[in-house]
Amino acid sequence: MPDLPICRDPELHDLHFCKLKKKGLYDEMAARSRTPTCVCHNCGARADREDDLCNPSPLPPR
Repeated sequence: MPDLPICRDPELHDLHFCKLKKKGLYDEMAARSRTPTCVCHNCGARADREDDLCNPSPLPPR
């Protein structure tokens, strides 16, 4: 059985990038990823805030 994706905050899952992408809200995603500081380990999305991702971790410094 495959591992299910992790969501650290299921109550706010509808606001995470994976759901925004499914809803076609690409402008909203772009607005929330102008200066990304974290990446999602489930889908690879990059966001300004960890709260926008299911399974985030900080991006390494450039």
